Amino acid sequence: MKVVQVKCPKCKNLFFSKTTDMAFICENCGTLHIREDEIKIFDYEFWKFSKNMEGEKFYMPFWKINVTINVKESKVVGLMKIANLLKGDTGKMDIYIPAIDCTPDDFRKWSNLLTFDKLNFEIEKTTKIPRIPLAIGEKEAEKLADFLVLTYEAEKPGVLQYIDYEMKINEKKIVYVPAYLINNKYVIGL
Repeated sequence: MKVVQVKCPKCKNLFFSKTTDMAFICENCGTLHIREDEIKIFDYEFWKFSKNMEGEKFYMPFWKINVTINVKESKVVGLMKIANLLKGDTGKMDIYIPAIDCTPDDFRKWSNLLTFDKLNFEIEKTTKIPRIPLAIGEKEAEKLADFLVLTYEAEKPGVLQYIDYEMKINEKKIVYVPAYLINNKYVIGL
C-alpha cells in the first residue's frame, strides 16, 4: 500500500492518503482539491443513502457540470431530449459525469439517471463511508459533458439528423452519490 503526504492548498495542513485518488479532502478544514495539471479547489457534497440494500456502502464521485446550451439549429424527427429538459432551445441544465472507471453502459446509465430523473436526496454533512477514487479529471469531464449532449440526442436512431449548438460551462462541483457494491457491481443507493 502506497501512502502519500498531501498538503491542503487552503489551510496548509499536512495529511496522508492511502488510496490512489485525484481528489483529496483535508482532514482539518474539509477543503476538497483535485491534483491534475495544477491543484484546484472544488465545492462538493455527499448525498444521503435513502435505500437500504444488502452490500457494502461507498460514495461514488460524479462531476456536476452546470451548462448553458443554445441550440442554434437542428433537424430532428420527434422530441429532442435536451430541448425537452431546457423547455426550449436555450437554457441551463446540470450534466452529471460519472468520475470513476466504469463500463460504457454504466457510464451512460448513471449519467442519464442523474441528469434526467429528478431524484430526491438529502445532503450528508459528514461521513465515514469510503469514497471510490475519482479517476476522471476536470478537463476530461468537460469533454465528456459535450459528448453526452450529442449522445443524449443520438440515442434513438433516425431521430437526430442535424444539430448545431453552443455549450458554455457555468460551474463545476463534485457530488458524492451513495452506492452499494453488490456482486461486484455498483448500484446507486437512492
